[in-house]
Amino acid sequence: MRYALTIAPLALIALETYLLFILGTGARSSVTILAVYELSVLRTLPLFGWLAGPFALVLTVVGEVLFFLQPDPLHPSSIRRECLDRLAAAVSYAIREAGAQEVVVIAHSQGSVIAAELRRQGKLPCALLTLGSPVFSLYKGFLAIELRSGGPPWVNAYRDGDYISGPIAGVPNKNIGSGGHIGYWKDPQVNRLLQLFPT
Repeated sequence: MRYALTIAPLALIALETYLLFILGTGARSSVTILAVYELSVLRTLPLFGWLAGPFALVLTVVGEVLFFLQPDPLHPSSIRRECLDRLAAAVSYAIREAGAQEVVVIAHSQGSVIAAELRRQGKLPCALLTLGSPVFSLYKGFLAIELRSGGPPWVNAYRDGDYISGPIAGVPNKNIGSGGHIGYWKDPQVNRLLQLFPT
C-alpha cells in the first residue's frame, strides 16, 4: 500500500504530461468521439492532484481497520497482536515509572480502538482519553464489534465535523466543537480534558 501511494502521484504526473503533450502537438486521434474524450480527460486532470490526499487518507483508514481485524493473528498482514503488545509495553513502562494514577493514555482514531481493545482485555489499568474515535461509529455501528467494558476512567472527545468519530455509548463524551478528524493534538481543549482525570 505504501508503494502504491508513492507511485500514484508520479503516475498521475506522467499521465498529465503525456496528455498535455498530445494536446500541445495536435497529435490527437482523428476520430471525433475520441477527440472529445481526450479533451474531457485533459479538463479533469488538474482535479486528480486534489483527490490524491483524500484517497490516501481513505486507503490508510481502510487498511488499518482491515489489517487490525485480520482473523488469523499469524497471517503476515495482521497487525493486531503487534499493536496490542506495543501499547501494553508502553503502558507498563509508564506505570512502572509514574504509577497507574498518574498515567493517562491519549489515543486518536485507530489508536483508540487499540487502547479500547486492550482495556476490554483488562490490560489497560490506567485512564483513557480517546480523540476522534471510531469505537462506536464504525466498530459498533457498522461492524457490530463491542469494545467497551468497565475499568478505569474513560473520556471520549469528538468534533462536529469529524466524519469518523462520534459519541460512545456508556462513556462520558465531550463535543469539543468544530473541526475535522485531524488536528486534535494541537487543540487546547485536549489539555483541559486531562483535568477531568483524578491524579
